Formats: sequence, C-alpha cells, structure tokens
Amino acid sequence: VSPVIWSHEQDRQLDNDKKRCHQYHHLMKSSTMKDLLKQILKAWIILHPEYEYWQGLDSVAAAVICVFPTDPSLCFSFFCRFTNTFLKGVFESDNKSEFDSRLALFWQYLAFHDPVLWSHLENLNVKPELFALKWVLTLFAHVLPLEQVWCVWDALLLSDTERYNSFAALFGVCLMVQVRSVLLELKEFGDVVTFLSKLPVALKPLVAQSLEMLHSAFILSPVEFTSSPSGFVPELSYGKGLSKELGRCLVVDVRPNEQYKTKRIRGAVNIDANDVESGAIHPEILRRRLDRKKQIILVYGLDNDLVDIATSGLVKAKICFVAKLVADIEDVFALLEEQLIVRNS
Repeated sequence: VSPVIWSHEQDRQLDNDKKRCHQYHHLMKSSTMKDLLKQILKAWIILHPEYEYWQGLDSVAAAVICVFPTDPSLCFSFFCRFTNTFLKGVFESDNKSEFDSRLALFWQYLAFHDPVLWSHLENLNVKPELFALKWVLTLFAHVLPLEQVWCVWDALLLSDTERYNSFAALFGVCLMVQVRSVLLELKEFGDVVTFLSKLPVALKPLVAQSLEMLHSAFILSPVEFTSSPSGFVPELSYGKGLSKELGRCLVVDVRPNEQYKTKRIRGAVNIDANDVESGAIHPEILRRRLDRKKQIILVYGLDNDLVDIATSGLVKAKICFVAKLVADIEDVFALLEEQLIVRNS
C-alpha cells in the first residue's frame, strides 16, 4: 500500500478516529501506527467507492494492523479479505436490511437458547439495536480489548464456512448467557442498556468462557437456521439438510386435523395453534419432547400466522429450542425422503 497523500472528504473523520481508536493498546499509542491506520482506511475508501465508511471500521482495521505492524501490504490485503468475507453488506450505502438481518438472527438465537433472559429483556423493552449494533458491525472489535478480539477472530477463522453467518450472533448469545445472572437482577431499562454497552466485567475470562460455550451452542443450533423476517423465532430452512435435522426435532403440525391425517411428516403431532398460544398444551409438548428424546420443537403449518402464534406462545412460556418451518408444505414433502412422510388414503 503506497502512502495515500491526496486529500479526501473523509480526512477529518479519519483524523479524529485514528486518535481515539484503541488508544490504550501500546501499539496504537504510536504516531506511526495511527498514521498507518489512516492510510489503510483511506486506501480502502478510495478503492471501494461502492462502500461507505462507518465509525467502527477503524476498530476492525486496528485489530488487523497490530497483527501485521511492519507489513502494510499484507495488512491491507488481509483487511480487505476479512471485511469482504465476514462483514459483507455491512458497509454498503443501503445497509439497513443487512443490519436488520444480523440483529434479528442474534435476537432470535437468544430466544432459542435462553428464552428466560430474552423474555426479561423484552419485558424491559431492551432491543438489540440499543447495544449490539457495534457487536455485529465490527465483530466485537469496537467493544473488546484487542487481545480478546484476536481470540474471538481466531475462533471465527477456524470455524466451518457454513457457520460464518451465525458466528457473531451465537458468540453474542454466549457472552450474554455468561452475564445472565447480572442481567436478570437489573430491573430498569437504562441499567440493562448501560451494562451491555459498557460490559463492566473482567473481559478476559468472559471471552474465554463464552468461546468455550460457543462449541456447544453450535452443536445445539441447526446449520440450516436463518433469521425470520418477522417475529422472534428462528426459521429452519427447508434445504437439503432438513431431513438430517428432523431427527432431533419434535415436529408440531398446526394444520387442520383432516389435512394432518392425509399426509404429514413422520412422527409429527397435530396440535391446535390456539391451544399452544393459551399454554394449555405446553406440558404435553414438553412431555412428548422428553419421551421421544428430542431437542428442538419445530412448528409448521399452512398458515404462517398460526405458526407464529404457536411458536411465540412456546417462547413466551420460556420454553427453549423452539423453531419454525415456514415454507410451502408440498415443497417440503417433495424434498423429504419417502420414509419421512406418512400418507393415509
């Protein structure tokens, strides 16, 4: 990367950001590293006119240049590759849908793994955009010390490529679960938002314990999960991996009984969605999940509104591992292997 010496409209912003970016790290205190930070960011801005510079990108760049402090070319190459791979769409001019999708996936994963904590935050009207935007925008580079950022990124780089999109969401959930006892004791909106924004705890053990939990979170979370555009329950995609995932699901079919009797997923139980919403059937669903040694409660039906009613009722009852299958039922049946379908003439 040659020195970028010509003026640019972002120069003033970059000068401000380079002064305060990770200023407590010993490498980032030097003027040489601050200048390198501006040089990398400015080159990225000039070479990517289709993108916009957002505050927070400086933290990502700082985490990179402190790994390659003597090799600006390698630093810039890695920085571009890293942002294009893990932050794709985040720095586009119209990035609202990307932000919404990332935050929704994080919030839905929290409801999936820890509906008690999720319900507590929802009752206080604490939303993820109030504290987690910097988490997903910078992959935690803006909120953690650099040494801890590198630990998180090491885990990200070593994870399966199919897990890239869910990594930040799941790590964020693990981090929150580690401090759940504190969060559950906080009863005021402002106190919760302040705590999650500042994370006033020992961060080294917090990150270590969250990364240790992350392995289990990956195992418990289907690869085929996607964020639902509405609601707070994640969707299980009806891709090629659906047949495999059904093996650990208690399938709840909320279609009318006559349709259920005609054709259904093998092992599915037929329950009226309104009964699920009222809570009357919750003990029965939990009993069946336990008896059949299933982990996930997967709800599907013809009417997406009924599916949402059923799944939201389960989550609000603080039942974990609830997901929904939103797809054309005939498409689902066509995709599944014949032995997974029951037909009655």
